[in-house]
Amino acid sequence: GSWGGGQGHGGAGGFQEYTPLPPPPPPEDHHGLPRLPNFNPHMTLENIAVWWGDDVGGGKKSADTFLRAAALPLCRLLEEADFTPPRDETPMRFTLDCNGGETQELTVYAGDIASFPELPGQYFRIPHISAIGRGLLEPAAGEPPAPETTRGRVEASAILAYFSAGGSYVELERHKIGAVASAFFDMEKTEAPKPDELSAQREALVFFSQGNKYYVTRYDGCIEFYGDGAPRVWYEVNDAEAEHMAQALR
Repeated sequence: GSWGGGQGHGGAGGFQEYTPLPPPPPPEDHHGLPRLPNFNPHMTLENIAVWWGDDVGGGKKSADTFLRAAALPLCRLLEEADFTPPRDETPMRFTLDCNGGETQELTVYAGDIASFPELPGQYFRIPHISAIGRGLLEPAAGEPPAPETTRGRVEASAILAYFSAGGSYVELERHKIGAVASAFFDMEKTEAPKPDELSAQREALVFFSQGNKYYVTRYDGCIEFYGDGAPRVWYEVNDAEAEHMAQALR
């Protein structure tokens, strides 16, 4: 969901992030993470580390502003769950480094079910928390491999960060992310050289797909696209049709 507006920075050309406002703190009496020893309602995240099972060395660490802003509010939306961990599943493991030097560990199973070392034997549902890991990590052993085509990988993204002059947004709903990606690939566009002059950036999108990142940056009349394994390409586009990407998020 959205966490507020932001002001763009940097010159025209190349991906420029907008700086989001922090999310509002949860109510003081919320039943979620504030009751855990290492958290209070006003914590902010410095880093997120995530890996599969015991593969600490194969994990990923992220200090992306928008991921940090999205992850901590999710962890405050705990719902108690009746759950028995399956023996054959490789769970995700997270470490959240917070301001003040505090650290929170959690283990996440399929279905966004999480456990905390401070609360042994208890399980909680944290909606969308596994999307953070699936956006940053390559598929675990035994899981289906990533799609072979660039389009397939972008449409399979688990995280979409959206930036515009009007605000910043992180989307974790897979069907919405897929719809935005399809709107980009299906829109009528013509490959062209980079324009000599660019307008101010209209909107920027970052897709996170199984350890890969893909960037779509829109200006008046054109779009720049590139990412892991995808060379930088410029397209001429109709601005009205390009609006379909943002419309897919609504």
